[in-house]
Amino acid sequence: MTSTSHSDPRTMIDSAASSSSTTDRWMRVACEQARLGKQSGEVPVGCVFVHEEEPEKPLAKAFNHTNRDHNGTRHCELVCMDAMIADLPEETSFRDVMQKTTLYVTVEPCIMCAGALVLAGVKKVVFGCFNPRFGGCGGVVTVEPPPTGDSATRMEEGERTAAGAGFADTSTTRASGTTLNPAVVVVQEAEAAGAQAQETLTMPVVSSSTRSTTHGDKDHSTNTGPPCPRVDRTLQRLEAVQAKQFEEEAIELLRSFYERGNPNAPEAKRQRKIVEDVADA
Repeated sequence: MTSTSHSDPRTMIDSAASSSSTTDRWMRVACEQARLGKQSGEVPVGCVFVHEEEPEKPLAKAFNHTNRDHNGTRHCELVCMDAMIADLPEETSFRDVMQKTTLYVTVEPCIMCAGALVLAGVKKVVFGCFNPRFGGCGGVVTVEPPPTGDSATRMEEGERTAAGAGFADTSTTRASGTTLNPAVVVVQEAEAAGAQAQETLTMPVVSSSTRSTTHGDKDHSTNTGPPCPRVDRTLQRLEAVQAKQFEEEAIELLRSFYERGNPNAPEAKRQRKIVEDVADA
C-alpha cells in the first residue's frame, strides 16, 4: 500500500461532483448515524454503503463502535463492512459488490480505513469534512493501491491474516454460519479470480527472509520460507469526493462531542484545544 501527500488537499477533491439528490439523501443518512453514535457515547462519525445497481437501498449503515468495543479499529467504515459480509449469500463475491459501491461518510476516512477501502475494492467515497490529522483520502495523504507486477513484493503464506491489521479481531459470520475476516475475504476472492486476470496484485509488504523477535529473555526465530504465489488481481484507485454542503454539519457534530469531552480519552487529550483537531475521528 502506498500513499501520496498533498500540500493543499482541498484543491484535489472535486466537490462539485457531489451535488446531487442521491448524495444529499445518503449524506443525511450518514449524518443521522453520526448523531446516533453521539447519543451512544461514540465519536460522532457515521456512514452508509450504497450499491450502484440499487441506489435506493443501503447495503449497510453504521456509526463508530470504538468506545463500545474498547477497540480503536472499530471505525464506522469497518463496522459497516462487517455488516455487509454478514448479509452476503455464500456464493456472492464481496469484492465484486464493493467494486460497484459508494461509501457516504461524514468525515474523510482515516489512513487505516482508506487502506481497508482500497483493499476491499470500494469504488468511491463521498465525505462531509476533511480529517486534517489522519485523513487518507487527501486530507493528509492519499492511499493508493499496492504496486503490481514485477516491482511488487510478495507476501508470505504464513502472514496472510496479517494483511488486514485494521480488521484485527473483527471476524464476521455470514448468514451461512461461516466465520470470515474482511481482509481474508479479499485475499481469498482475489486468488479465486487470479486465473482470469492479467495483472498482479500483491498484498502489504512482508519480508521473506528469516525473522527474529525477542520476548523477555527468549529469542523466537522463524524461517518464513518462500513467498506465496502472487495474486493475479488488480485494485482500482479509490475516487474521493467532498460533499461540501455537509461540511459544516459534520464538523459541528464533532465539535459538540469534543466540547463535552470524550469520556474514554486520556486526560491529556481531553484538555486539548479543539480548533485544529475537531475532525479527528
